[in-house]
Amino acid sequence: MKSHYYMTVVIVLFILSLGVVFIQGCDQASYGVGAALENIVNEPSTWIGSASNALSGKTWSDYKERTEEARARLSNDTHYQLCVRTGTTINEPIDGLAGNMTKVRDLYCSCKAWGTCTTENCSCDILCPENFEILNRGGQEMGPTDNEDFELRNSDASVGKYVPLASGGGLCWGLATMNSRFNHLAFFNPKTPKPTFEYPEDRAKFYKFLIEKVRRNQAVDIAGFASLKEFSSDSQIKELLAEAVGHEWSRLAIGVEGISSISSSSPLDAASAASLVADLKYRTENHQTPSLLFNNAGDSLSAHVVLVTEVKEVPDGTKSILCIKDNAQTAISNNHCGNKMIVDKATGEIIYLGKKVGFCKIAHNENNDVVAQVNSLRGRCLIEKGPACTRTLPRSNFDVPSGTF
Repeated sequence: MKSHYYMTVVIVLFILSLGVVFIQGCDQASYGVGAALENIVNEPSTWIGSASNALSGKTWSDYKERTEEARARLSNDTHYQLCVRTGTTINEPIDGLAGNMTKVRDLYCSCKAWGTCTTENCSCDILCPENFEILNRGGQEMGPTDNEDFELRNSDASVGKYVPLASGGGLCWGLATMNSRFNHLAFFNPKTPKPTFEYPEDRAKFYKFLIEKVRRNQAVDIAGFASLKEFSSDSQIKELLAEAVGHEWSRLAIGVEGISSISSSSPLDAASAASLVADLKYRTENHQTPSLLFNNAGDSLSAHVVLVTEVKEVPDGTKSILCIKDNAQTAISNNHCGNKMIVDKATGEIIYLGKKVGFCKIAHNENNDVVAQVNSLRGRCLIEKGPACTRTLPRSNFDVPSGTF
């Protein structure tokens, strides 16, 4: 207990001595200092960070290796590339091309992640792979469109409650992270009626529970809403999302890992920039939307976090383009690579919104988030596919979380 107290004092002094460097970039210092103290005293695991997560099992690198192994194993097996015969036969006349196509299609099912095959036609390991393919959700994971963007913005009044500064501020890291988690983990179903509640406070508790599950990287069903944009447009839910974003931002940004990760504002050299681009390209091509942490060159106080949705190249191959989803920009500009970082391959210089980028790296929470999402989505997929796939699942996959948050 004594050692924890002394460590707390040391880290508090460390944060104050840095002047809450990271926080100033989104004008969040007032909220940040209080959150930092709360995190350190009450939740030591949030500042131990990766050290505690390393003990939890598989890592991002493990899943990368599994993904490559599975890809190599199945790449030459046409039985598993798209579809398989179901064993059904057509015993009735086929009238016209349209009828023929429908009946032929019904003879087959897709044998891939989240595919339509049953375990009679396709193995659980392929339908619910324990690798990055499970993030694909059968080719229908949410992407960078207006409907899959938070209605919540950095400048929103709801967010402003958690950034008590006259300048408006923002919670960029929390917004980017929660936006990405909803894109991967929320299953919206507009055809299912929304639940009804006698009292507004009961409704608030219900949606707070769902939001908290996503915050903890657990897959959820959201009935009665068609998209994240519609869900986050609901006035009551918007307030709950803003609160969750505020807590998540403080957990990620205010602490040893968050602050130390952006202590430099020196631009990357060409080799480091090339390595970063290659890493981002691999992730986006494997159904991930990594959080990118950066500041302006020579100004560590300008720290900001965005999501990378795609990596492309200019036609002459001299520059890489990082397509950006930025909650400080308009939702429409986040579509079709409207916001972009330009990386010069020869020099490593990175330009975003007309400014030269300084230090730039993938956020420290990214790998742990992806691992948790793979685990949660795979558990959900195995349950959907029935008893043949759920036999080896741990009991915890069936337990309903309880308690208050």
